[in-house]
Amino acid sequence: HAVPAIVSGILNCQLASLRLGLHLLVPPLAMLIAIGGAVAIFALTFFALGASPAPALILVAMIALSLLLLAIAWWREGRNILSMRAIISIPYYVLWKIPIYLKLAKGAETEWIRTNRQD
Repeated sequence: HAVPAIVSGILNCQLASLRLGLHLLVPPLAMLIAIGGAVAIFALTFFALGASPAPALILVAMIALSLLLLAIAWWREGRNILSMRAIISIPYYVLWKIPIYLKLAKGAETEWIRTNRQD
């Protein structure tokens, strides 16, 4: 849905459609952090095997910066909404989401499973 919205926004000069398409390109934060972590592990593995350290260092620095900025945003604006206990449980939430994201990458659900209902 993202690419058609972007193209439509450009061709029809509709800023709202363009912004919606760009918004759809950004994955959920938990998925973004999980993908970044997985790619960082691969980059660090290749670095350990003799590859250039630049990709690993850049990716680890970007993940660290993202987490720092999230912490600053939480400290400034989110403490009243999200408790420290909830913050501590975020890594478990990300791990819980991984099977869902893997299922999503595998393909959309194509079967409809009808549930039995009591009459």
